[in-house]
Amino acid sequence: MEFLRGPRGYIAEIFSSFQGEGPYVGRRQIFVRFAGCNLDCVYCDTPHAKERTKLCSIEFHSGERRSVKNPLSVTQVTDSIKRLLTADIHSVSFTGGEPLLQDAFVAAIARSLREKGISTYLETNGFSAERFDNVIKLFDFAAIDVKLRDHLPSDEGYKSLYENELRCIRISIESGIETIVKVVVLRKDDLTDVKKLCEDISEFATAAPNFYFVIQPVTSPNGVEFSANDLYKFSEAAGEFFKDRVMVIPQVHKLLKVP
Repeated sequence: MEFLRGPRGYIAEIFSSFQGEGPYVGRRQIFVRFAGCNLDCVYCDTPHAKERTKLCSIEFHSGERRSVKNPLSVTQVTDSIKRLLTADIHSVSFTGGEPLLQDAFVAAIARSLREKGISTYLETNGFSAERFDNVIKLFDFAAIDVKLRDHLPSDEGYKSLYENELRCIRISIESGIETIVKVVVLRKDDLTDVKKLCEDISEFATAAPNFYFVIQPVTSPNGVEFSANDLYKFSEAAGEFFKDRVMVIPQVHKLLKVP
């Protein structure tokens, strides 16, 4: 039986809500938030998912949540997803934490959902191009959250992280799936690093048909602190490389006050 023999993994929560980031903002998704993360971003808004937890919070039909013991089986996860399916669901988002820390478990869930005709959406920090390459053909959408140097408390390992993120973007584009590169900006001085990122991926991303570049100003429930002029500059800089595929989108779920 799968409960005994199949892959099992650690999940922080499973719930239905609106996508709050990127080009599918406002679309209804089922979120599978994997527990555990290898980074410590200064703007992290899901600290409860940084570590593997003893319990997983799962939403049921009425919005009620129940606690289930980790680790979960693939069947437990897919059954939880099926209970939350509604006519307006766009896809299932694999988010975190960092899903690729449990890449075999991720692949097993994604494969099961694909067999059921359910679209899948991977959100990752791209720390491992090898793990990304192992799972990406099972997904319909990939959102790669590229970190700028000041997003992390230390420079240690940053060069390797950045190189892996660039490789993930290339792999995703070459796989032919819809690829979303998202970069959070904390202040107007991040413009220099955003320009460098655009230059570094322009060779393989500029002509890609299913590619979006999303600039995400860090967001609080009260909105963003950037001026309109600052945001225009970010958009214009990225537009030099990617033209009409550039978007500036805050974290809308915070404004809507939904999970």
